[in-house]
Amino acid sequence: MQRATPAFVTRSRVVSSVSAEQVEAPKNYVDYEQEPDKLKGFLKGKPIKENRNSFSGVLSSGPTSDAGNEPEPEPEPDRPSPATSVSRVRVSSLTPPSRSSASSPSPLSPVTASNSQIGESTGSTSLLLTCHVLPPRRGSAHPVAALKSYDQGRPLICLQETGDISVFATADGTCLASTTVPAQPTSLARSPRSATAYAPTLWTWRGLHVDVLGEMNILIVCATSDAQDVGGGADSADLDSEGRVRLVAYEVRDDGIELGLSLLGDWEAVGCADSVAICRETDGTLTLLYTSAHRLVARTLTLSAPRPSPSPDSDGEKDAESSTPLPIPNPFKALQALSRERVAETETETDDAAAHAWFGEANDLGDVPVRGRIYGARAIDGGGGVRVAVWSDVDLSVLEYHDHCARVLFTEPLSDTRDVEWLHTESFTVLHPDRADMYSIIEVTADNDAVDTPSSLSPRLLRPTITRSVPLPHADCQYLAPGGTHVYSTDIKDGRHRLRVTALDSERARTLWKSRTSALAFESESGARITAALPIDIDEIILGCSDGRLRRTSLVDWARGSVDGSEAGMSDVALGGYVVALHRVVDERTKELYIVGGADDGSVAIWSCRSLALLVRWTVFTAPLAYVIHVNGEDVGRLRGCVLCISQDGTIAVITIDGHQFICLIPAAAAPLQKVNVSGDSLLLLYADGRARLWDTKTMEFWRSMTAAKADEMLSQGAWVGWGIESMASPSSSVLSSIPGECGANTASTLQLDVEAFIKQYSSNPPATESAKSDTVLKHKLEQLRCVLGGLLTFGLSSEIDRICHEKLAIGALPVSAHYFGSRAISLYGERSTQGLWSVSPDVSALRALALLSLLQALAHHEEFAADATTVMTFYAASLTEVTGPLYRSPSLPFLARAWLRTAVPEVRHASRLFFDAGVARLTDEETAQLVQHWHQYLPSNVPESQRQLVRGATSIAICGSVAIEKYTLLSTGVLTDIAKSVALYLHNEYSPHRALAIDLCSRGFQVWQQYVDAVEMLRALFTLATTSRKEAVSPHNIGAQARTAVLHIASTNTPLFMTTLTIDILQPRSVQHRKSVMQLVIFLIRKKPLVLYSNLPRLVEAVVKSLDPNSTANRDAVLDSATDILGHVVQTFPTVDFHMPTQRLAVGTSEGAVVMYDLKTATRLYVLEGHKKRTTACSFSPDGRRLVTLSLEESVVLVWKVGSSFSSFFMPGAPPRQGHSGSDPFKTLGFNVGDEGRMTLAATLGNVRFEWPADRSVRLKIRESTLTFST
Repeated sequence: MQRATPAFVTRSRVVSSVSAEQVEAPKNYVDYEQEPDKLKGFLKGKPIKENRNSFSGVLSSGPTSDAGNEPEPEPEPDRPSPATSVSRVRVSSLTPPSRSSASSPSPLSPVTASNSQIGESTGSTSLLLTCHVLPPRRGSAHPVAALKSYDQGRPLICLQETGDISVFATADGTCLASTTVPAQPTSLARSPRSATAYAPTLWTWRGLHVDVLGEMNILIVCATSDAQDVGGGADSADLDSEGRVRLVAYEVRDDGIELGLSLLGDWEAVGCADSVAICRETDGTLTLLYTSAHRLVARTLTLSAPRPSPSPDSDGEKDAESSTPLPIPNPFKALQALSRERVAETETETDDAAAHAWFGEANDLGDVPVRGRIYGARAIDGGGGVRVAVWSDVDLSVLEYHDHCARVLFTEPLSDTRDVEWLHTESFTVLHPDRADMYSIIEVTADNDAVDTPSSLSPRLLRPTITRSVPLPHADCQYLAPGGTHVYSTDIKDGRHRLRVTALDSERARTLWKSRTSALAFESESGARITAALPIDIDEIILGCSDGRLRRTSLVDWARGSVDGSEAGMSDVALGGYVVALHRVVDERTKELYIVGGADDGSVAIWSCRSLALLVRWTVFTAPLAYVIHVNGEDVGRLRGCVLCISQDGTIAVITIDGHQFICLIPAAAAPLQKVNVSGDSLLLLYADGRARLWDTKTMEFWRSMTAAKADEMLSQGAWVGWGIESMASPSSSVLSSIPGECGANTASTLQLDVEAFIKQYSSNPPATESAKSDTVLKHKLEQLRCVLGGLLTFGLSSEIDRICHEKLAIGALPVSAHYFGSRAISLYGERSTQGLWSVSPDVSALRALALLSLLQALAHHEEFAADATTVMTFYAASLTEVTGPLYRSPSLPFLARAWLRTAVPEVRHASRLFFDAGVARLTDEETAQLVQHWHQYLPSNVPESQRQLVRGATSIAICGSVAIEKYTLLSTGVLTDIAKSVALYLHNEYSPHRALAIDLCSRGFQVWQQYVDAVEMLRALFTLATTSRKEAVSPHNIGAQARTAVLHIASTNTPLFMTTLTIDILQPRSVQHRKSVMQLVIFLIRKKPLVLYSNLPRLVEAVVKSLDPNSTANRDAVLDSATDILGHVVQTFPTVDFHMPTQRLAVGTSEGAVVMYDLKTATRLYVLEGHKKRTTACSFSPDGRRLVTLSLEESVVLVWKVGSSFSSFFMPGAPPRQGHSGSDPFKTLGFNVGDEGRMTLAATLGNVRFEWPADRSVRLKIRESTLTFST
């Protein structure tokens, strides 16, 4: 096996100072996977295909010129290569972006130009920049290939060349759905018959089409791959220069709540992805038209039911073969080699009943008479037929397709064509690098003369004629919009990146957007701009700048636009370009913190984090540094302690941190690098085309190339440590993080703030041992909080609120803006008016409101700011509708509900509940009915069991349940029953992640749910959760604490049912453990809500006493401790209950005036003393246990009872002792009068009435400040 050794530097060489040495990467490196095919092509006389980068611009603000440098001369536009040919809504790149320091991103928010209209003659309205959208996977490795609007322009579908598909809401740029096309057709990989015919292929995704098939919205994406990339199959050599096209179909599912993409089919054919067009037949079916070997081919797309699942005893391989379509008959040589197709399995999101998409047989429609390689095709349906424009590098041909037949209308020599768009069936626009030509199709004679009167005969002779030619200014990228009347372009002028539009009918160019002239200027002379950011923590942010230096700042200074420009806060030596890709690395041996980064000139540098001194640098790449991987841990062999510096093209530089040695350079492959794996002396690199390379880290030699399947097998057999490239792209602290990748304008100076983590850090208390230091820390934290609030508060809505913020809270407006950072994408918004900040979308309003109110609550924890912070919170929660006007977008209820479900931060939960309740209260009756009707179908009680625990189900309960609690009279009995059942399902399911939601709804709406479900079982579930859930049990909420709070609330609002359930569960428990749990709950209630038990205290005490039945020894032993604890708390809390230890007697006063005597030794009721006519207030045993005094404040009387054992009690068990006279009158009746002090509530009696016994026959009664002494 041939071993290739990359550029190698011996380990003995120590670089201890700054080095400007150029470490050159191999210019013509060997692509080992392509070597056999290149040799075959060479022997057949074919030129060897060179690896080249393709540059694809995106319609966003990109690098901005630095005014301090001279602009480079504009290169002449050249003809697009196949890699940059234009497809619908595809942006063509004319020139590669400059990598000099003269091109550095602008850090500030976008400014919409005032003159952003497209010209009055066009009839178009003013266009404003809504936002910059950063897809889930972004950067130069994931260029945008195509955009397509959908559903009347509300969502925007984005296709990237790497196969990433994202759907964005045009209102706010949020990502509604995303998926990635499988790197290789999975069904082909499964087929043993085709395994040798197809090698792993690097697909470049180009085309995007959206249409309707039946009742299904269909999304079709197209990819291309040159024939020379095919690594196997002798027939591939016969395909000449024609490449392969891959078509993947998705269903766009929109249930009104979530948008989803489900895979329908996956096919391959010979052709070009840019030449695919879709037309609709008269019967409603869809036909795909594409070119193959300069012939037009049509195939019908249909839907069919999925194949039945194979039986368990069937042969899997045989089934895989028989269930796929047979090879499609095709008489053409070009199609014959690659005509076998397989339909991919649907994604896991789809169920077994999902449909599959199928292609019909290929229909050859004839030759496409253009010379050279075909670069694209456009189709338009004229009603009577479909016209297709097909262009190559030298010709343009228009064909008409009708009734499964096609004919050529004309062919026109036309070079340098970048894109074509139809205006209507008789006219079209052709985009060239320097102009846009508008054509009309006219009828001509055989002599090519125009015909004045169109002929009715068919076929007619047609040719195009130019009606308007509009010169276009030089641009970095151009885009011919659908409709063919506007050309959008980007360029740089006076150091400002611009987005322009040219109206072709009026020939007027207008600027839609331009970046600001200056960014964050540290020195008036330098005008340096932020080009990279590395948050170490909230007080230390390292900024990379366009002048090649690092600077240090903090969150507060960054928000105020103040950065330390002194020598102490700036690196000493500048790099040769603007700084990119900063990463933090810790030396495992010395624990020293270093910063590893690079510049756009391909250099890599290491700085000391403490001093920002540049320690060493190398120029090793031909593309800028993108990612840094710190190799540490076990089983990583010789690379332990090294960093792998990866450039944008996938080249890897291996550098040691301890000693700063450059070890070697590993060349890139044609496909993007996706994953790095290390094990011992092996380094395994996985690429996007399904290939992998294995390197020996001991000798740094290339071992072998393999497929992804072989690499997976190898990874499963050893102890490998792996890093995904995308996961290494966002250096961050616990609170702050930067936006990864090269994402265009404004991202370098944009930081992501985790509000929840910020609140947690803010709420953490400093050590109390150092009071002076603690005060300093608190003041510093308060300054940080004010800084963040200054960027979130919308000043100008209310002068009074602005005055409170400025004067009372010391919060002022800051030159920062808040944007939307979702779980999958980021939206950076343009400048808006004060009211406009709340008119973007309901989701953005909800996110901003949550962050704002959560931080204001944190500020309200300071006693001196509590009242004013509460005033501001009330304003934002209740008054935004009135002050922002009709464009106000009320916070989304589903967004707020999901925020409440997800978070465990009290401030965020309270803010989400506050806005959620306010939103429900503002709903009209009609809106309420529509809302519940929409979400009712997703209630857990209405969906299959497998879908009950989805977030969608929890959101539906949160919305419908809250509406039912507030407006239950508007809902039908059936809807209320479904909601109650759903709440009960979550409550009784111990594995449900949404039990906290069910507990909350039980607490707030128990009065409603008890009419539709078993209320007793619901209470018992709460009893169990309140006593058995640990604090750390279920995340993210403390289930036990929530259940105890719910029990207290229900006990206060529905006492009869609550006490009935409580006593039944004590007397007749389902288990001993359950009885013990209930008793623990009683103790909790006595401590927290004693008045809830007051009126039912006799019932409760009797149930506890009976639980101590000595005839049930096992049960008594199990609950003895809990019962004793309960009785102890009852005696200490309630003056109407007293216990005498020596005699084991327990006296309980009732609200009717009676006193019940119990014997705890036998767990029986002895007798009842009836002397008071009104409520008993207190009772007490004498020290010897022979007297009991009882008090009724309502009667102003004290009764003395003999309760000791007597001779008569042996003959009349259960009867009260004789009191010394006949009847049941007490032994003594003592009246008193303390005036107003005797008038008090039940709650006041618990602490203001007590007996004291100075002697066995003398008792002292204290009522507030009054003391009465009686003889017993």
